[in-house]
Amino acid sequence: MNHPFRILASLILLALSFASPATESGVEVELTGSPLAGVRVLGLEVAGFRDETARYGLDGGEIERSYRQRLAQAGFELVGMQRTTSIPGAARLQLRLYSNRTDYGYYSYLLALRLRQKVRLGERGLLYATTWEGFRQGIARDNELPKVARQAQELLEEFLEAHRRQNGGGP
Repeated sequence: MNHPFRILASLILLALSFASPATESGVEVELTGSPLAGVRVLGLEVAGFRDETARYGLDGGEIERSYRQRLAQAGFELVGMQRTTSIPGAARLQLRLYSNRTDYGYYSYLLALRLRQKVRLGERGLLYATTWEGFRQGIARDNELPKVARQAQELLEEFLEAHRRQNGGGP
């Protein structure tokens, strides 16, 4: 397989491997109203970033620190992910990088930011449903990985803007 087709095939396989758990299980969720209204307490999870990409400007730890700072500036209370189950109205904001490095030094990637909120199932049941999501995908060489970090920041700003709109301008 020649070089451009190999990269394209890698990106397509990455995209196909990414599916929402609700879709896989056959459960359909319909959101109405303003699902971000009233969300003020968040657990934050940043995952999927590799140590090898940090030296090229794509550092998951640095992105998590900047997310925490920006969310605090926007007025959110940040708690541990486990605490979100016991705090009424708390949600989980999850940034995940799905990536694959080709033999030619290219990374095909999908960057996903999701807000997951609790849904009560009877008296004891609880599940988390995705109520907001944003994505970026592409192909980048090592020296282009800082653009993926910028895209992570863009996703956060999109989330904050959607939250502002659904909350009358404030957190």
